[in-house]
Amino acid sequence: MTDIKLPAKLIFSKEIRSYTGFSLRWIYTLEQRGEFPKRIRLGPKRFGWDASEIAEWQNKRRDIDRSQ
Repeated sequence: MTDIKLPAKLIFSKEIRSYTGFSLRWIYTLEQRGEFPKRIRLGPKRFGWDASEIAEWQNKRRDIDRSQ
């Protein structure tokens, strides 16, 4: 049996826009390109993102911006 690691906190669609400043449509595009963390499906119409993955993504973007 494989242990399942649950995220410490999930960020839902209403919150993700305020965290990123991006629309859901753009976030989905970035996900498809592999440039944004994948969402976690919780049900047919419910999903969220792992808050630690979003924080890591934001830190990487900030580091890239600072290096330019």
